[in-house]
Order: sequence, then structure tokens, then C-alpha cells
Amino acid sequence: MTQFRNGDVVRLERGILTAHKGDRAFVYEEYQDFDDQTKKGVRLITEYGVNLGGLSFNDQQLYLTFIEHSGMTYTFTDVLKLKNDFDNGVLSVVFV
Repeated sequence: MTQFRNGDVVRLERGILTAHKGDRAFVYEEYQDFDDQTKKGVRLITEYGVNLGGLSFNDQQLYLTFIEHSGMTYTFTDVLKLKNDFDNGVLSVVFV
């Protein structure tokens, strides 16, 4: 089972919210999983700027496939900064 981490680029295996199967997403934050405290949940933003929120470790196994580690880690502070960073191209380097 794969534990994704900050900086990973993943592919969606199923649609989530307005994102579609096959879309790429960037893991911008890890957090302690609410379902299993020994695991990490992750928060994601797609290549189109859709903030997918968080996925538990179990949901990650169902919805995500690892593509690569981008080499970039993101310091998440709030959703407005995340949106501004996306809109200003800060995250574009992870989707090349």
C-alpha cells in the first residue's frame, strides 16, 4: 500500500468532485489520518486548480496512483494562498 507524501504527483483513478478520472493532482499537505492514527491523510490540488481537500489513507488506495515525486514540497498555510499560488504559477512546475 502506498503512502503518498507532500510533493507527490498522482493520477486520479476515479472522479472526485469536479475532477475527472485521469486528471493529475499534487499532494500539497499531509495530516494525521482520522480513520487510522498510524497513517497519513493527504490534501490535493489538480492540474486545473480544483482543490480536492483531503483523502484518508484508505481512500488514497482507491482513488490515486503514484506518478512521480515532483521534487517540490509545498508549505500550506491557507486555501486563499494556495489558490493565489496556483493562479500565479507557483505550482505549474509540478505539472510539466
